[in-house]
Amino acid sequence: MDWMHEDEPSLGDRVMEAEERRHRYWGLLLVLLLLAGGGAAALLQFSPERRYERLITSAWMQAQAGSWQEAEVSIRKALEQRPDDKRMLNLLLDTLLAQRKVDEAVARLDQELRSHPDVDNLHRYLELAPGRIPSVQVEQTARIMRGSLTVGQRWMADVLLAREAFLDSHWSEAERLLLQAIDDNPKARQPRVDLGQLYLATNRPGDAMEVFHSRLNIDPTDWEAYLGIGLAQRQQGHTEEALNAFVTAGSSVGPGGQVALLNAASASMDLRNLIEARRFLQILDDRYPGDPEVRHLKFRQALLEHDEAEFFRQIDAVQTWTPQTFIEVVDWCLMLQHASWAMTLMERYAPPGLPEQTQTTIHFRALVAMNRFKQAQALAQTQSPPLRRFMEGEIAVARGQWDRAEQIYEGLLDDPSIPPEVSGLADLRLDGVRSVLHLSTRLNTRDQMQMQLAQGKGATVLQQLAKAQVHTPQTDLMGVLALLQMGDRDRALKALDAVLEKAPTLEDALIVWGEEVGVNHPTQGIARLRKALKQGVDGPRIRTLLGKLFYRAEDRRDAVEAWQEVLKRWPEHLPAAILLGQAAILDDRWSDSVRWWEIAVSLAPDNATALNNLAFALLKAGQQGERALRLAERATMIDPERAAYLDTLASALERSGQGEQAAQVRTHITQLRMKKP
Repeated sequence: MDWMHEDEPSLGDRVMEAEERRHRYWGLLLVLLLLAGGGAAALLQFSPERRYERLITSAWMQAQAGSWQEAEVSIRKALEQRPDDKRMLNLLLDTLLAQRKVDEAVARLDQELRSHPDVDNLHRYLELAPGRIPSVQVEQTARIMRGSLTVGQRWMADVLLAREAFLDSHWSEAERLLLQAIDDNPKARQPRVDLGQLYLATNRPGDAMEVFHSRLNIDPTDWEAYLGIGLAQRQQGHTEEALNAFVTAGSSVGPGGQVALLNAASASMDLRNLIEARRFLQILDDRYPGDPEVRHLKFRQALLEHDEAEFFRQIDAVQTWTPQTFIEVVDWCLMLQHASWAMTLMERYAPPGLPEQTQTTIHFRALVAMNRFKQAQALAQTQSPPLRRFMEGEIAVARGQWDRAEQIYEGLLDDPSIPPEVSGLADLRLDGVRSVLHLSTRLNTRDQMQMQLAQGKGATVLQQLAKAQVHTPQTDLMGVLALLQMGDRDRALKALDAVLEKAPTLEDALIVWGEEVGVNHPTQGIARLRKALKQGVDGPRIRTLLGKLFYRAEDRRDAVEAWQEVLKRWPEHLPAAILLGQAAILDDRWSDSVRWWEIAVSLAPDNATALNNLAFALLKAGQQGERALRLAERATMIDPERAAYLDTLASALERSGQGEQAAQVRTHITQLRMKKP
């Protein structure tokens, strides 16, 4: 034991020391491994692959958030690294289109298709390129693509070429290409749809129907085929069938459904089904709020409903007018017998830049529509000789002077100095006049006489009657009217007695007798008309006349009851509403008067008497002073020389606090009365 020193470590100590070294070694190794792993991760974060993925993620998130400009910046940075990444190319196109950079998107598509033909991109190009890229360039791209497409895909290039041919008005070439596309792929949707639309554009509704039906045989749910069928049926005049097709197509949500519903509303208006039209407009409002096309149809709906307040409320909502849209709305006013509304539009809403000649033409048409022929003639005198002659022809047409109108239009066509724009209009109008004159030669004797009476040709009617081999009570009544027109009252009444002796229940003869004889002998007239009613003669005219005879006999209660019965059974009979309104004015029943004149104005929006009397009744009833002023203005616009209408206008101006203008109107009234004997 002596050889063991006291300071030397024991075996146990050495074992423990070795274990401690081993633990330190593994701890150090673990630290080194952790440090090495962290460095690799840090290095990985700064690699090109990682940066590219972060750009993609950022672009997607920005696009989903609607931050299109920021998304575009991220996408372009990503494409700098990988120009061929199809995901980023498609997202770039979406981003450009979302920012309405359509031209830039199409140019990028064109570039990509030339270098990397792709069927998906060609689909987009089909929709966007025509009309935005020069035709030659589109055709080159289509031909490049066609060589790289399979037989079943070539239709896309053919459709693209067909659309360019269509835009260049090469109809037969467009048709050939589309038929070729259908042959290449009979199940492809777009060639058939485009071919049907081509037939619609070239006024071939029968061919269009056949194409769209063939599309439905492939896909019975294709809304665009239903829309095309509806448009074709509408071209053929089958409005009810078209409406059914539009309703089916309108179930689609999106641009196609919108077009279908717009057409459904328009077709309902054509059928005068205004309740149904209003329903479609409400659906459109809910789906596409603020859409200008919907507002455009609301103008027409208000015109058809004679709703002046709603019409001008919609007009006031328009921020800016294009001349084309403004002229179309004015045309609707004139066609739907709202000439005074057209005049108001011209005075208050005409867009800047509307050509002066266009304004003159609209003013002239409105004057003619309101039968203000003297003013229309005066306006015509201020125009160039060719245009003045054309306007004189228009006045002749409005007056029913067909022979004179034909003579004027023929003269314009025979004169080589007439500008083509005027001679073209004259040629068009001459066809219409000759159609009327040709129709008159094919009418029966009675209808011919009615047309001649409308033209003031009473003497011609008598000559025709003298030559007639067969006389009927109806034709003899035409002779009575001709004599009255010529001022030969005694002969007319004798002839009328003869007619009634042959046909005591002839309603037209009873009406003439009541207006000419019964009003002067109301008791006798009442008895005769009551007898006719018992014999089965009935209708709004004879009952309205009976009310007039009651009134002449001072039996106002029976008169009012008779007219109310007429409106109850025949709500659109204007004379009954006018007579009720007049009776209420005479009895100082202003609230009742307002009610009846409201009906009269709704039935005849451009009837100056109804407009004036409604304004007068509103003022007397102490109601709606501003509306009374508008109504009075319209009445004087239609008939500016009627002192009674001007007096109502002056009162309305005074009520609205415009005393100075009212004084000017009253001065004008005095001047008018001094001119008259």
